[in-house]
Amino acid sequence: PLQLCCVEFWNAIVNLAIVDEARFVALRNVFVLSLPTPTLARLLAALVERVERNEEEAIYFLTLLFEADDFVKRFVSEEMGSVRRKSFDVFFAALTQVLTTLDISSNPLVVLLEALVSTGGQDEGRACLLSDFSKPLISTIALFVARFQ
Repeated sequence: PLQLCCVEFWNAIVNLAIVDEARFVALRNVFVLSLPTPTLARLLAALVERVERNEEEAIYFLTLLFEADDFVKRFVSEEMGSVRRKSFDVFFAALTQVLTTLDISSNPLVVLLEALVSTGGQDEGRACLLSDFSKPLISTIALFVARFQ
C-alpha cells in the first residue's frame, strides 16, 4: 500500500503534466495533507528503512516530503514520536558517515541536510531539534564546518 501511495504521487505528476515548480509544490502539499497521520507515519518509516540501505529514490522522496508546507508540523507532532526518533537517528548517522568518510559531491545522503534545514526552518521543528536532538545536531554542524574549513 505504501509503495502504491508513492507510485500514485509520481503518476499524478506525469498524468497531470506537472512541469512547473508551482504546480509541483501544490501537488506535493495536497499529497502530504491527504495522508492520515498513521499512513504518513508508515510511509515515513518505510522510507527511512530504505534510507538506511542507501536507496537513492527513498532519500529524494523523503526530502520532497520535508519540503511540503505542513510536513514538519506533522512530523514533530506527538503521534509521530517513534518514527521521528528513528528518522533523526538514521539522518544523523548517515550525515556523520557522509561528512567523515565519503565524497560529499557524489553521495545522495547529503540531501538529508535539506531535511534538517527544513525542520529547523520552522518554529516547531527547531524546538524539536533543540530539545530532543541537540547533541547529534551540534555534532553534525561541527562536522560540516570542519569539512569546509
